[in-house]
Amino acid sequence: DLAPHEMLVKVQAAAVSQQNLSLLLSDKQKELMMETPFIAGTEFAGTVMEVGESVTSFSQGDAILGTSSDGAITTHALVDESACQRLPEGFSYEMGTCWIEGYVMAYKLLVERGGLSKEDRMVLVTDAASLLGFAAVQVAKAIGCQVVAIVDAKEKSTRVKALTGAEYVFDVETSPSYSVNVDEITNYEGVDVVLDLFGDQKLEESIRSASPLGKVLIVDNPGEEKRPNCRELISMNSIKTIN
Repeated sequence: DLAPHEMLVKVQAAAVSQQNLSLLLSDKQKELMMETPFIAGTEFAGTVMEVGESVTSFSQGDAILGTSSDGAITTHALVDESACQRLPEGFSYEMGTCWIEGYVMAYKLLVERGGLSKEDRMVLVTDAASLLGFAAVQVAKAIGCQVVAIVDAKEKSTRVKALTGAEYVFDVETSPSYSVNVDEITNYEGVDVVLDLFGDQKLEESIRSASPLGKVLIVDNPGEEKRPNCRELISMNSIKTIN
């Protein structure tokens, strides 16, 4: 029997995010996978098959998207009503699997945590070809900011520029010290907000790209190695870091 606020969903599409992959590759998760049945994936989109007696937001047959703590890459999932929302009109099921951990998360990071507004002139997003980075570029553009997008491979540059509308795109293969490119673009003023998704190997470049009064939003992935200590570099400016 279903719990009062539980729903049985037929999964039509599911996704594995970067955070999922980091957990999957961590030693702790490998141990858990060996000990118990394990289903990968968090975000899904599908069709409601049955609803619990206290479910009020959805009915049988509704197209929804959501997250599942028990794994999403499966044919059917039991999920709580509070972890779901209706699939937006015009969205395919595949598009729905990118919504929460992509666009909703990007908005929370940039706007709710970072205070990004149309008053901010320019934003830098690293790992812009990832789900979260791709979404963050588009969120920043929608707010009215110019965007510098950094990708990890040269072949990704053209696609990211074409699909996101970023004004500037650099890859770390051609421009490993991308803060130099930022200096040239901004006349050495730096960007107002940096969203750092690359991890420890490029944090210093991200900090150097920020203006003296800028903000650096640092996203740590589970299982990621400890970031380098950049306190001295940060203290030289008035940069605000938000983990």
